[in-house]
Amino acid sequence: MQMTKVLLISFIATASATCGTQCGGCTAPCVNDPSAYCFDCGFSPCEDVSGYCWSCAGADGNCYAYDCGSTCSTVPCLDVAATANAVLKKTNSTTGFAKAKGEQLATRIGSATSKAAVAK
Repeated sequence: MQMTKVLLISFIATASATCGTQCGGCTAPCVNDPSAYCFDCGFSPCEDVSGYCWSCAGADGNCYAYDCGSTCSTVPCLDVAATANAVLKKTNSTTGFAKAKGEQLATRIGSATSKAAVAK
């Protein structure tokens, strides 16, 4: 039980700069790799080449910190610059890892870490 709390706290602590869009503690499959999951990083997260989580998978093959509905952004969605920085979201689930490096590692289905996150 203590280990589960430590894992959950570490997930929450690391879901910051690359997970600008949260989902209230959900665990969601990555758009570009459905076998990987991210915790509290939005409903359609993205996994980068290093296995880190981001909130949005862009149609350009990159991961972004903010999911703004039909677009992804490097700045918060309500920011004036969000429209200028908007990139269309990836719409299919073909695999392909984005180039940028994030802060939260994606979790593989069935791993001890994913079971701890779901056991909450």
